Amino acid sequence: MTYIPKPYPPFGSKERLADYISDFFGECGEDYKPEDVADVIVEGLDSWIDYHKKQADAYELIRESLRKRVRKA
Repeated sequence: MTYIPKPYPPFGSKERLADYISDFFGECGEDYKPEDVADVIVEGLDSWIDYHKKQADAYELIRESLRKRVRKA
C-alpha cells in the first residue's frame, strides 16, 4: 500500500497552529520546568518583534526613497 500524506493545513489556520504548538510542547520533555518553557516563549516573541521592527524600519526607508523619486518626477 502506498502512503499518501495528508495535505498540510493552510498557513495561519487554527489546525496548523495547533500542530506547531503540539510539536513545541512535545519537544519540551520532562526535563523542562514551566518557567523555562515560559522563557522560551517570551524569547521567541521578543525575537519576532525585533525582526519585524527592523523590517518596518527598512520598509520605511524604501517608502521615503520612493516618495522622493515620485516628487522629483
